[in-house]
Amino acid sequence: MQSALLWVFLACCVTTSLLVWRKESVGARLQDAQRLDREAQRIERALLDRFALHENLLRAGSALLAAKPRPSRLDWRIFTRALDLERHYGGIDGLVINAYVPAGQLPDFVGRTRATLDEGFHVFPQSGLADHFVITHIEPIEKAARALGYDIGSEPVRRAAAEAARDTGRPVLSPPLRLITPGGSGRDYLHILPVYAGGAAPAEVEARRAGLVGWISAGYNSLRFVDSILGPPGAYLRVRLHDGVEPIYDSAADGEVAPSDAPLTIVRPLAVGGREWRLSVTSTAAFDEAGAQPTATLALIAGLGLSLAMWYAASLLLKGRSQALELADRRGAGLAESEHRYREIFLRAKVAELMIDPADGRIVEANDAAVEWYGWPREELVGKPITEINTLSPEEVGGEMQAARQEKRNHFLFRHRLASGAVRDVEVHSGPLQIGGRVLLYSIVHDITDRRHAETALKDSFSKLANANRELEQFAYVASHDLQEPLRMVTSYLQLLRRRYGGKLDGDADEYIRFAVDGALRMRELIMDLLEYSRIGRTGNPIVAISLAKVIEPAIRNLEVAIREAGAVVEVQPDLPTVSVDELEMSRVFQNLIGNAIKYHAPGRPPCVALSCRRDGREWIVSVADNGIGVEPEYHDRIFQIFQRLHGRNEYSGTGIGLAIAKKVIERHQGRIWLDSRPGEGSVFHIALPVVQVESVEPGLPSGGDAR
Repeated sequence: MQSALLWVFLACCVTTSLLVWRKESVGARLQDAQRLDREAQRIERALLDRFALHENLLRAGSALLAAKPRPSRLDWRIFTRALDLERHYGGIDGLVINAYVPAGQLPDFVGRTRATLDEGFHVFPQSGLADHFVITHIEPIEKAARALGYDIGSEPVRRAAAEAARDTGRPVLSPPLRLITPGGSGRDYLHILPVYAGGAAPAEVEARRAGLVGWISAGYNSLRFVDSILGPPGAYLRVRLHDGVEPIYDSAADGEVAPSDAPLTIVRPLAVGGREWRLSVTSTAAFDEAGAQPTATLALIAGLGLSLAMWYAASLLLKGRSQALELADRRGAGLAESEHRYREIFLRAKVAELMIDPADGRIVEANDAAVEWYGWPREELVGKPITEINTLSPEEVGGEMQAARQEKRNHFLFRHRLASGAVRDVEVHSGPLQIGGRVLLYSIVHDITDRRHAETALKDSFSKLANANRELEQFAYVASHDLQEPLRMVTSYLQLLRRRYGGKLDGDADEYIRFAVDGALRMRELIMDLLEYSRIGRTGNPIVAISLAKVIEPAIRNLEVAIREAGAVVEVQPDLPTVSVDELEMSRVFQNLIGNAIKYHAPGRPPCVALSCRRDGREWIVSVADNGIGVEPEYHDRIFQIFQRLHGRNEYSGTGIGLAIAKKVIERHQGRIWLDSRPGEGSVFHIALPVVQVESVEPGLPSGGDAR
């Protein structure tokens, strides 16, 4: 019986110990899960804070580009080196300006870039796409120069990210890709922010697309980016990141992390740059050891040595406390270093920056550049009401601060007083920041006084040039008009001389008279053409919205005889759009182009002329194609100059002013004209005209219609 009772007692003791052990084990497991969750929150905050810092970097670049739409590469280098990317923005391989080149503007863009930035600049690869997203600036350029000119729009992943940023007006992070200048092992990403004309993102998608200037982008290497935030991989936790497509980071990739016997895992979604990343934090053996509690073990071995167990528990508690204090110290030091770094970036920036409290309008912080530029000592500048600097009334200043606080606007033009009494024109980029539980306004101040003076001087120069052009046109008109009467008299008397004495003098005299008459007739033809050239824009005809078919129809009708004699076929695309033009002048343009196509046709090949139209963004592109003799490439620009001929008068008639008149008429309509041609194959003249606001399509000539 006693033995049975002992066994029962033993069983009860064992059962009680097991129950206590079970309870303590569950409690310890719950504490580990809570501790792991805190670690996951810390890592999540660190990652999101870094992404926010990088987005602020992109916005700073956007502010520079908005303030100076065409910065030099030296400007971009000074800007990026002042930020010290390698030290303060770990994982970024380069900071880039991507220019947006609309369809049809690539040749002009390349020419302008070669003239202002780089004589050897070229765009690659040749994608065949309509528009282009071209890298024009990159820093550090020493290891990324070969990326200059790269069209990121030629690659689908980059194009999709750039277009998403353009349409949303917010920073976008690309899917995994490979940078042109790879940053090492791991996956690469592109963080991209759109830049719009005027600075702020328009409210509507179509307006964003129309106002797009380009992008500021930064290339990341995933391993170096995460290591710069979390430090070198340790054995305490296993941290993994997944970008929704593939794993991009694993702190246990080298196999040095000992796994836990019963691992816990916390998974958190991260919304970064319009993408959903996934953070996974898993406990390890070192993590289990740091949080291990001996209570359950003591319950099982209580009879074997209570004193030793209590001592061991105390030692573990002290060890855990030491580790917790060490971890807290590390986190505190990291936060202090981060705060110091952000303050140094603010204070050492080379442009004037202010922090303003919108509640009372006082300056609460100013960097070194602001102190130097405004001229007041820091202790006087800080605390000064902004209304004592801004020349607007206090009510107007208050309204502008509210607009910046509510993010209705972020770009302002003011006049600021300096300590010297001088008043300067400034451009200010401002927006709200949450600091210490209150809302402050950051203000980046650029002195644009010299730029304003230059703009005024440039406007004066343009005005003088316009006056000179008007005077020159008036002179050409008067000269060509007044020359007609004396030339008509000379021509008449020469013709009278030829009728009266033709055949009565020797052969040389007859030839001299013929030369004189021909010269006078050619001079009259040149003067008439010059008079027509000078009359462009002086006819008083209004510019009205009219179907392009109605403009082309009289031109073809006037050429009926030439079309019939040459056996030509003129085809006009149906359903032509409405354009805003001077009907008579534009009709003469098409008459000249169709007439040239008939005149310069290839021997033994009937002339065939095709007129078509397509829309390209905000322009109608009207094309006049023929199968004639074509034009050599070196003469594609020369033929639009006045009195320029490529053939002798014994080959083709004319004075060489027709295309010059066409060019002047098109430019009067805010358009462009250019030529694509291959000798022996034919020519295509392209005319770009602005799209009118209200389009009404009227029926054109029948497709494939024979206009003979």
